[in-house]
Amino acid sequence: MKVPIGQSPLNDAFNRALIAIQPTAALRYEDLRKRTLAAFCRELDAASTPNPFYLSCRSVGSLFGISHQQANSWLFLLCEDRILTVDTPGTS
Repeated sequence: MKVPIGQSPLNDAFNRALIAIQPTAALRYEDLRKRTLAAFCRELDAASTPNPFYLSCRSVGSLFGISHQQANSWLFLLCEDRILTVDTPGTS
């Protein structure tokens, strides 16, 4: 995906997710931040289609103001609940 200089595709997708209607599948979570994470992933997917998108735990942690360990837990939860799938696992 090509992005103009000075713009961040992650920040742009995050900002869109903050105002978007949350995915129906994410409504099972009481925590609004987890719902927003699902919406964020949907925005990234839409921007990268037909290719998979790359998302690190550290990026999620930074955007959501949580540790990368907590971000990993949240992403794992979305995978367990089949809201998100892993195409190619990253490394540390």
